[in-house]
Amino acid sequence: RYLKFQGIATNRLERMPVTLKAPEYLSKKEISALMAACTAVSSRTMVALLYDSGARIGEILGLEVKGINWNGALQVVRKGGRQDWANVSEWGMRYLAEWMDIRTGNHPKVFGDRTYNEMYRLLKAAAKKAELPQFHPHMLRHSRAVHLRQDGVSWEEIGYQLGHDNPSITVKYYTRPDTFDLKQVIPAVNLP
Repeated sequence: RYLKFQGIATNRLERMPVTLKAPEYLSKKEISALMAACTAVSSRTMVALLYDSGARIGEILGLEVKGINWNGALQVVRKGGRQDWANVSEWGMRYLAEWMDIRTGNHPKVFGDRTYNEMYRLLKAAAKKAELPQFHPHMLRHSRAVHLRQDGVSWEEIGYQLGHDNPSITVKYYTRPDTFDLKQVIPAVNLP
């Protein structure tokens, strides 16, 4: 694109293939272990909201107090600046209520002026304590999508839960099975 912008011919350039791997996710048991390993209420609440809503960490860090609908929705700013409502169950709202009860100050944002790096360090420490060797906060979003699908939720509904404008994005990203998944669903050859 840059070369085209500069007016340089690109017809002789070879395009590198883009290979997307299957998303990394945690089991429900691992998420429970992560929650138990969180020593601070703020980090436990963050894990609960990231998993329950399927939102990105930046979306939850940007959540304002006035954007809480206690009937189970959070007004978040999605990728690209689009305002949207993220669905949260009673389970996630209980953790949010616990955090709001002990939260100090009157900062407009639910998590105050905490930065991505601060929350990332807190969550990484909890993951280490929970003995999760591979962890990054975005795995909670992936985990929610995978678990919803395992529970029989359609890709379109999962896409809306994750805040995708187009459900085909969800299908494209989350339906790349790995070899293990294929072995479970593809019947073995049974020739004489």
